[in-house]
Amino acid sequence: KYGTTNNDDEEESNSQSEIETTATVQFIAEMVLKKTGEKTSFMETSKFEKVKNSSGAWLYLSGEIENVPNDEESNDDDDGISMEEKLASQL
Repeated sequence: KYGTTNNDDEEESNSQSEIETTATVQFIAEMVLKKTGEKTSFMETSKFEKVKNSSGAWLYLSGEIENVPNDEESNDDDDGISMEEKLASQL
């Protein structure tokens, strides 16, 4: 049976090709300079690619850093508490 194809391998490779091989992740970082209390934030949109023949590794491809979008509702609601502090208070 030399030179024959195993159908199980073929099915596995077909299902592998259906899996997404790129991903986009977007996050907002809030930072405070400890010495002065100055606050700043940015939003990053990062692109990753799944590493072939890996059980779960992703390779960073690129990232785009932007200003945080203004949300008028959140500005009215702003009481000086960071998002992390708001989430922690809910625990």
